[in-house]
Amino acid sequence: MNNIDQYDAELHGQLSCFLYRESELLDNFQLKEWQATCVDESIRYVVPLRQTLMKEDGDGFSEDSHLQSDDWKALTMRIKRFDSRAAWSENPQTRIRHFVTNVRVGDKTELGGNSKNYEAVVKSNVLIYRSRGPSPDHDLLSAERIDRIRCVEGDIKLLHREVRIDSAVVGTHNFSFIF
Repeated sequence: MNNIDQYDAELHGQLSCFLYRESELLDNFQLKEWQATCVDESIRYVVPLRQTLMKEDGDGFSEDSHLQSDDWKALTMRIKRFDSRAAWSENPQTRIRHFVTNVRVGDKTELGGNSKNYEAVVKSNVLIYRSRGPSPDHDLLSAERIDRIRCVEGDIKLLHREVRIDSAVVGTHNFSFIF
């Protein structure tokens, strides 16, 4: 992921545009469209619990405990809930903005011997600003996203997303949004 000699500007641009479009859909609460156009049905979406450990004890991200661990069905249920009256934490609706930066394209594997069909690992940093109601209070959450993305015939879909939140203590009242 750090060899400048192998940098592919076209691939980087294509995947960055995908991430920016995805963020626009999430910011505008177009969650059904996000799922339909950006997410593969084999999705695995995880937000591992972060622990504060000594350096020699690892990176601090749990493999067993998650703040969120969803597949297609769980994401579908989460999105349906956002639209229901049961989503009291989203009434009034949150104002949210995803700032996606430092997009890094890693390992790319061609599918079927066609360079236009591939899977790639894409890392990005995300800062989420969230506010609600007339209060000046807001949430800021920063994280690294590690995505596995597949492109087939120009159709780009998210296969796997791991969100590594920078803080061990998430100082937000609820977790009713998608990274």
